[in-house]
Amino acid sequence: MCMWIRVRHNYDFPYKEFFLPWIILKNGVEPTQRGFYCDDVSIKYPYKSSTITNTVLTSISCLLPSLTFVITELTCWLLRDEKKSEYSTDQPPITIASFSVPRFITKLYKLFCVYFFGFLLQQTITNIGKFTIGRLRPHYLDICQPNYSRFSCVDANNLAVYVTETDLCTGEDTYRIEQARLSFPSGHSSMSTYAALYTIFYLQYRLTHRDMRLVRCLLQSVLAYMAIYTCLSRVSDNKHHWSDVLAGAIIGVSIASLMACCVSNFFKREVSQGKCSNSSSVPQADYPANLRPDLEVGELRTSNSSLADSTKRYSRSEYM
Repeated sequence: MCMWIRVRHNYDFPYKEFFLPWIILKNGVEPTQRGFYCDDVSIKYPYKSSTITNTVLTSISCLLPSLTFVITELTCWLLRDEKKSEYSTDQPPITIASFSVPRFITKLYKLFCVYFFGFLLQQTITNIGKFTIGRLRPHYLDICQPNYSRFSCVDANNLAVYVTETDLCTGEDTYRIEQARLSFPSGHSSMSTYAALYTIFYLQYRLTHRDMRLVRCLLQSVLAYMAIYTCLSRVSDNKHHWSDVLAGAIIGVSIASLMACCVSNFFKREVSQGKCSNSSSVPQADYPANLRPDLEVGELRTSNSSLADSTKRYSRSEYM
C-alpha cells in the first residue's frame, strides 16, 4: 500500500486493493505472459490517461445506486398506504435482539447486501479473466518499450517471429507494465454495466405509479447512457480492445440480470400493493356473487350455471 502514497506515481485510488479476490490474485498469481509480434498494430497505440478514472467509476458505482435505493424507499415509505403497503402498520414488527427495527431499514439492508454481493461477484469474474488470459492492452508497446536489440522480429525467411522472451521491457514503470497485460475483459465495462442495469431493474420494479413513468424512464436512460459512455471511453483511451469491452459488458449484464431476477425477485408478481403503485382493489361488497370482478372466467360460468339450476328448480316447484 505504500506505493500508492508516493505522489510521483500519480495513480488513481487503489480501489481494487480492498477486494479480497483481487488481493489474492495480485499477491499469489502472476498474469499470463503472452508474447507479441513486432508488427502487431493493435498494441502500438500511444498511452493515454483515463477519461473516467478508477476512483470516479468506483465512487459512482457504489454511491449512485445506494442513493437511489435510499431515496426511492424513503419516498415509498412516505407515500405508503396504511392498509396495503408493505410499510403499513398492520405488518408484524421486525425485532432484532429485542429491538424493533423499521421495515424501511431492513428493506435497504437487503438491497445493499444483494447489490454489493453481485458487485464483488462481477469483479471477481473479471479479475480471474484478466489474470488467466493476460491479453496485451492497445498501448502495451508504448509502456513496455522493449529492447529490440535483444531479439529479432523476423526469422531467416523474413517472416514475423512471435516474441515470447520475458524481461524485454525497458520501461521504468513496472506497475503499468503489469497492468498492460490485463486487458481482457474490461473491468470498467463490467462494473459500469452491472451498476447501471441493476439500478434500472430496481427502478422498473419499484416505481410503478403511473405518475412516475416519465421520471422512471428518464432516470433509466441516464443510467444507460453513463454505462455506454464508460464502455466507449475505454476504447478511445486505448485502454482496451473493443472485444474486451464487449466481454466486460456481457459479464456485467449477466450478473445484474442474475441478481435482479433470481435473488431480488424484481420481476416476481406479488399480490400485495407495496410497490408505490396507485392501483387499488375494487370493492367486492357492491357486486352480486356471480358478478364479482375478481372471479375467473371458469368461476363465473360455474356461478351462472348454479344460478340457472336454482331458477329451474324454483320454477318447477310453483307447478307442483
